[in-house]
Amino acid sequence: MSNDSWSEHSDEDLVRLAVVGVTDAFGELARRYRPAIVALAERYVGRNSAAEDIAQDSLLLAYRSLESLRNASRFAAWLHAITRRRATRTLRGEKRVTPRDDMEPMLVDHSVARPVGAEVVRAEGYRALMKAMDSLPDELQTPLRLHYWSEMPQQRIAAFLDIPLTTVKWRLRVGKQKLRTQLATWKDG
Repeated sequence: MSNDSWSEHSDEDLVRLAVVGVTDAFGELARRYRPAIVALAERYVGRNSAAEDIAQDSLLLAYRSLESLRNASRFAAWLHAITRRRATRTLRGEKRVTPRDDMEPMLVDHSVARPVGAEVVRAEGYRALMKAMDSLPDELQTPLRLHYWSEMPQQRIAAFLDIPLTTVKWRLRVGKQKLRTQLATWKDG
């Protein structure tokens, strides 16, 4: 199957297929959620290679433990929990998970999403935006990064963060307002 045909499947369907050995199904899940788990890891360790390592470890752990997932419709929230635990363990200095040779190409995607059009934004303006983003509380920052940087649909953000869709929409609206206010304050100051 091509990547496009996998995109039509629900997470639940992909989990079921991956459990019975269809590795491309897990590859699609990894593609869908990689930007989100990298963003989550960055909240713990900053924007560096450690965040990529945590994302990789989280995907490997999820793949190895997929059969233990009792409710396939909760995959995104389960992956969020795995990533959070992996990031915490990384901060404590625990070792990385060792990938199996056959999984590495499927899970590694070094093309982490960056802001659309960031290359045309003046470097100074971009730094101001990042500084303003970093000043937001995590509960507002994470949905903004997932939606605008990683282009993740709001429904998927809600599933990943295990919160209602209305909460995601509210956090996006409030987060954008706070960013505008913060940037205007810095510009005027």
